Amino acid sequence: MSFNLTAIVFSGIALLYFGAQLLILVRVARRVPVLVSLPLEELEKWPRVSIIITACNEERSLEAAVASRFEEDYPELEIILVEDRSTDSTPEIAGRLAAAHPTVKVRHITELPKGWLGKVNALKEGLEQASGEWVLFSDGDVSFHKGVLRRAVAYCESHGFDHCAILPGLRPVHPVLDCLTSIFLRLVALNFRIWAIEDPRSAVGVGIGAFNLVRRSALEKTPGLEYIRMEVGDDLALGQMLKACGARQTVLNGRDLMDIEFHSSIGDSLRSAERATYTSIGNFNLARLSLVAVATLILELSPLIALAAVRSPLDLIFVLPALVVALAAMLVPNRMWGRASWNLVLFPIATFIFCYSMVRSGVLGVKRGGIIWRGTFYPNDELKAGRRYGRAWKDLAPHDRR
Repeated sequence: MSFNLTAIVFSGIALLYFGAQLLILVRVARRVPVLVSLPLEELEKWPRVSIIITACNEERSLEAAVASRFEEDYPELEIILVEDRSTDSTPEIAGRLAAAHPTVKVRHITELPKGWLGKVNALKEGLEQASGEWVLFSDGDVSFHKGVLRRAVAYCESHGFDHCAILPGLRPVHPVLDCLTSIFLRLVALNFRIWAIEDPRSAVGVGIGAFNLVRRSALEKTPGLEYIRMEVGDDLALGQMLKACGARQTVLNGRDLMDIEFHSSIGDSLRSAERATYTSIGNFNLARLSLVAVATLILELSPLIALAAVRSPLDLIFVLPALVVALAAMLVPNRMWGRASWNLVLFPIATFIFCYSMVRSGVLGVKRGGIIWRGTFYPNDELKAGRRYGRAWKDLAPHDRR
């Protein structure tokens, strides 16, 4: 018996690739506190919080999501619902919610000003209506459970944080999509040095669209939402802007206290990739995005390629450790988010879909000359000129820090 070179090579690739992931993911999991496990502190005086919810064609989830905010027993609360040019029944739902609940204010947007992305403009419109010492930017499909806001505000006040981003739990949909989401979450977690978020000397900053809780006085020390008015990754750019301008920042794990349906279907997932993948990962370049997709496919499937190349029991000496390390790397983020892992048996199918979505987004971006997001077309040239993600530290710190 002899060793099979293909099995050895791909086992080595898998060990290096997933081994590095495992080390990073374990560090991330240890450094992100689980919000529900933190003690619920009582403040002598609770600061007023303005929740700004943006909604565009959210008829499926808006009513339940906003209703979940009323389960929150936070004493000083206002809800500002910004309905952004919806073509479904979202405007009627928003009006009904405002009529039934005096704490809800509704702002209807009928026209998008030039030079602004729809969502960022909606956030700006909501901010202009807000009166709170703290502002919570949140999406229209996020459901809260009782205590999430009290715990987050108390944690920030007692530890002196100005910005708190919370990772939501993700509701299961169906096995293939759930496995696809797990791949996405794992790869995203690897790209942010979350353990350095709280270090004021670090340029690492992050934001999460589901829950960005910001101290109003810290936001006023930044150039404001106008700085990110054409940034597709608005939540991430918001976090980077705040950090660059001196805000103290933290990230918490919100599982069991808030959740979203990340994508409702495979088609919904593919449409989402048209926006984020093409602009952020591909940097508007189809060739680059295609290379990333091919490399990701090979690296992600390297343990299975090694297993398929096994020709003798000796090959298993290399292949089995690679499989174990790869599985461990996949399990860590699932446990971090409290997600089931049995659907990982569909990992090869989900990986092909994930890589296909990258290439598809690049082809459509080049063909269209831009992206379609929330029903509006944005040309590549305008999006490139408005890119702010990754630039805040250079643009705003330290010379503009106040």
